[in-house]
Amino acid sequence: MINKSLTLVGLTFFLFSNSAVASEDNSLPPYSKSTISGTQLRGSFSIRTWFSDVDAEYELAGTRILSAKDIRSVATEAHYRLESSGTRFFFQGTAGVGANFNGEFDQPYGTNRDLGTIGFGYFNADLGFRALDFASQSLGAFAGFQFIHDRFQTPTVNNRHYYRNPVWSLARVGVTGRGQFTDKFGWHAEFAYIPLGQIDTASEFEDEKDASGYQGEVFLTFNPTETWSIGLGARHWDLEGKVERYGTEMTIDYTRTGALLEASYKF
Repeated sequence: MINKSLTLVGLTFFLFSNSAVASEDNSLPPYSKSTISGTQLRGSFSIRTWFSDVDAEYELAGTRILSAKDIRSVATEAHYRLESSGTRFFFQGTAGVGANFNGEFDQPYGTNRDLGTIGFGYFNADLGFRALDFASQSLGAFAGFQFIHDRFQTPTVNNRHYYRNPVWSLARVGVTGRGQFTDKFGWHAEFAYIPLGQIDTASEFEDEKDASGYQGEVFLTFNPTETWSIGLGARHWDLEGKVERYGTEMTIDYTRTGALLEASYKF
């Protein structure tokens, strides 16, 4: 993971440094619509559905004490991107809400417990720069913030339930790309490294500490018109958090992986 991180950071600096010597070209890449009338702005708005599987493992002093596994999830999210053709800077962000279904708490030294249905949410906001345009493709870099609130909970019995309630606050840097294979078929993708962050488990017995990780997603798109497109994608999150529990470090390994459907409108 360290080697991947260094590679990503190096690529990010490469993109930013080369943007200064790239030719000053305010024309639009082939995949883009014209700018909004009277401005140098253009953008897109997308609605997505994310079908994902979740796993979280908790280790205390190197020994696994709990796993939240076999959890199925569905989320609906909105994604936006607004770019200035004059400066090449862009804003992008995603906000989503969903629900975790089923799964179980697997405890090597205790009783396994089935999980119920419970909600989760997330959002991110990034500032980026479109550094390179070539042929029908574009590459850029970004930096931003992400918030994730996930929750795993057993059904309530006699006013009691068992739960884990991690809240992730993350800084991220990454690279993004998009383009067209043909007039109708295209792609867009991003990869983000999370160099620092915090995890709060909302437990009085655990003190928040550090978090890190990486994320990636890729979409294949079909453009029936200049304005509308539909897409099929895949996304993976891999996060590691550390908390202090009774003076001993506890590690939380969290992954969420799945497929996405997307409908997008360009303006």
